[in-house]
This record gives sequence, C-alpha cells and structure tokens, in this order.
Amino acid sequence: METAHLDIGSGDMDTGSRVGGNPPACFDSDPILDTHDYLLTLGAATVEWLGEREVSVFVRRGFTIGGDDLEYPEIGVRAVLHGPSARGGWKPTAIASCSR
Repeated sequence: METAHLDIGSGDMDTGSRVGGNPPACFDSDPILDTHDYLLTLGAATVEWLGEREVSVFVRRGFTIGGDDLEYPEIGVRAVLHGPSARGGWKPTAIASCSR
C-alpha cells in the first residue's frame, strides 16, 4: 500500500491538497453539490497514481456511519478525479474546468 504524507502549510493556497472550505471551482455548477457536501481534495502528485490529477471527496447529505449505505455501491461518499482546479470562491489562478 502506498503511503501519502500530508503537511500543514504555513499559508492557504488556491490549489493542491486541502480539507474543508469551498470545493474546487470546477464543481461550481456541478450537480454533485445538490446532493453532497465537499470534504477534501488531494492535490496532484500527492500519491503517484494521481499523476497530474486531483481527487476530491464528497459526502452525501444525511450520510451517517450508522446508516444502511455503508457499502459499495450505495455508500454515501464519492471520490471524483479531475484536473487541477482553484478553490471555488477564489480568483482563479489555475484551470477552472474539471477535466475528468
């Protein structure tokens, strides 16, 4: 199993790994935001298999650990691969479209 090491940065950045806050800008009009809440993004090159992509994780609203949707394919968590994208609500300095 490949290990990913995450560090806490000294300042906020508009791209790369982040937890919470606004989802990447490429999801601004994506229907996933109608049913899911943004959790985190792993930035490109965090782990080798990502290559130049990022992966963002979303949790379905209402999802609980005690619910019936803990196993695939009903699990209430979605991971979406996409190209690097600025954080939504920022002035984009990176590519804003999600190329998946």
